[in-house]
Amino acid sequence: MEPISQSRRSQALRILHSQLIPNEPFTGDTLYDALQHNGFSDDEAGRLIGGLMRTASSRGWIEKTQNWTQSARNRSNIQIVWQACQRVDLRRKK
Repeated sequence: MEPISQSRRSQALRILHSQLIPNEPFTGDTLYDALQHNGFSDDEAGRLIGGLMRTASSRGWIEKTQNWTQSARNRSNIQIVWQACQRVDLRRKK
């Protein structure tokens, strides 16, 4: 399994950022679908989700809600429901 390049990780983080709507809930499945829609393979998307969520959380872009849901992608997984922080500047950069 080849490592995912830093430029690919940065691209994925930009995709996550572009999907955020303040106070709108989302899950890892939502991010997975967005990554696939933007040309990431199943393997890449699956491997990137956890790190992207940790990075976005540490940057104050997202926060955990009190809710959990069953993954539509992998029914044996329970996943956190996240939401974009209201205080983060989500304006799209040109």
